[in-house]
Amino acid sequence: MKVSTICSSIMLIGLFIYALSATMTISGIAIGVNLALLAWIVKMLLAKRLETRGVVLNLPIFVLLGVLMIAAIASPSIPFIQGFDRIRSIAGGILLYYLVVNGIRNEQDIKWLLACLIIGLSLLSIYETALVICNPTPERQAAMMADKGLGGCLGMIIPLVVSLAFFGTFSFKIRIGLIVSLVIMIICLNINSSRGAWLGNICAMVFLGMIINKKILLGLGIAIIISLLFLPEKQMYRVKNMFNLQYGANAERVYLWQGALAMIKERPLLGHGLGSFQALYPKYAPVISDETKKGFYPPHGHRHAHNIFIHLAAEAGIFAFLTIIWLLGVSFRWTWQVFKHTETNWLKISVLGIMACLIDFSIHGMVDYTLAGMTGYLFWFYLGIVSWIGIKYKSEEKRQGCI
Repeated sequence: MKVSTICSSIMLIGLFIYALSATMTISGIAIGVNLALLAWIVKMLLAKRLETRGVVLNLPIFVLLGVLMIAAIASPSIPFIQGFDRIRSIAGGILLYYLVVNGIRNEQDIKWLLACLIIGLSLLSIYETALVICNPTPERQAAMMADKGLGGCLGMIIPLVVSLAFFGTFSFKIRIGLIVSLVIMIICLNINSSRGAWLGNICAMVFLGMIINKKILLGLGIAIIISLLFLPEKQMYRVKNMFNLQYGANAERVYLWQGALAMIKERPLLGHGLGSFQALYPKYAPVISDETKKGFYPPHGHRHAHNIFIHLAAEAGIFAFLTIIWLLGVSFRWTWQVFKHTETNWLKISVLGIMACLIDFSIHGMVDYTLAGMTGYLFWFYLGIVSWIGIKYKSEEKRQGCI
């Protein structure tokens, strides 16, 4: 067996480890990504070429990294090392994108990667839900509701499962398995009560209903009604106050956005440097009474502005803001093109489901910071799958054109 073939197999093993760990643990994600990276490096050394040429999204990705690097160097208040560490957290997801594009060998690999992703989240949802049911204490419920990473991942996977369960050409057993997973995930999301994921999922389902089948909109309405009937008291309280600006979590976000906008106003071009928001927010935050200050200004500070767009603008300037808008725009356009040109049913439905997940990512990102952590990795993982499918069909069209 050739060394390059062994490296390809190891890359794929690393991606499978990532997919299983994607919603569970950052350590598992790191193991999977690093294993795939080592194999990819050896593979490139053997081939004596860099395997990123011709990969879609190269330009906006490299521009984003360049803008972030300049912001880190030019920061007047944050050491470059600290800023570089923040770049590294985003670069990890970007690296996963290239690993997926270069690590997938065929369509079957995509099927197994998505299966691992869904199985991993289903098992985690069962575990977390069982903990709350078996130990329904206020502390356990509070811990579940505080797990925003879980809520973000549920929001970014449920639309994909809906697409595959009801519109993919799978056997009866697989379809039932997907529906069971979907029900478990919805229950877990309701208990988790991530309102950003709720909003993102509603928008994603509306998109799927408009594109695939309007019956999804009916299903969405039924799911919302059933959820409202059975939501626990604390979760229902969050629903009732979702748009109430006097509600603590909502008021806190408004203050965070106001502070970020004040930072942008002072240094609009290059921002204050990556990692600066946590250090500088108290300086730019709105003045509030001492009575409410404790809740809104925790001792450890706020790591982000609960909005990926204004957060990047505050830390890296208006060019970072424009670049992330550009990246998302190109990603949606590319995903839509791949959807239109893909012929295999389950792949076509997968791409559309991924596009719905990207909608959730963007909507949720307006009230939280989804660009880093598990949701950030998942974003780039999805784009890697879409790019592999698109590149494959482009190359096939070229071959057919030559014939």
